[in-house]
Amino acid sequence: LYDFGEEQKQPYITMELVDGKNVRQVLNRFKELNQAFPIELAAYIIEQAAQGLFYAHSFRDKISGQSLNVVHRDISPQNILVSYEGGVKIIDFGIAKATTNSEHTRAGVIKGKPSYLAPEQISGDAMDGRTDLFALGAVFWELLIGKKLFQGDNDLAVLKMIESCTTTVKAPSELNKNVPKELDAIVMKLLKKNPADRFQSGEELSRALRRF
Repeated sequence: LYDFGEEQKQPYITMELVDGKNVRQVLNRFKELNQAFPIELAAYIIEQAAQGLFYAHSFRDKISGQSLNVVHRDISPQNILVSYEGGVKIIDFGIAKATTNSEHTRAGVIKGKPSYLAPEQISGDAMDGRTDLFALGAVFWELLIGKKLFQGDNDLAVLKMIESCTTTVKAPSELNKNVPKELDAIVMKLLKKNPADRFQSGEELSRALRRF
């Protein structure tokens, strides 16, 4: 978002134009062509998204210096854009949670797409940047395998799969033999049920992927 205001009593917002496609559209195109998503491209997109999340998660109020504790809460293939120049952008912070939010989510209300929720979003526990990293892990797994990690006959079945992620998640290389073991380790760390066992920041994840 570049600017906002009012012109002739009409409110407006000025936004960046990202000339490209979202990751869901890119994935669908590979499926149409009956091709696997390139592993290097998947790693690059996730590494760039991790940098974007780190920026958001560590963002501070420019006047007070207070951390805003931003959590996106809706990381999914639809909300990651890839421009034709190769830029990666995270969009739609529409349901993001921040310290400045006055609205509180009602008990029992879950925000976000079911297949990309973290276990703590379902259980109602405290969320932080590691919540978004779990969702990014689900996107990463999907890019490497070509299908959603958590899918079922209905939303309840999906939520139960996520709650039992410790036993239900298979390492990507079990389904795609081209995935290196080093990448398995990164994906599986992202998808740990306990946030303390995941990467602790987008920067840490980004560094691990750059080393890979």
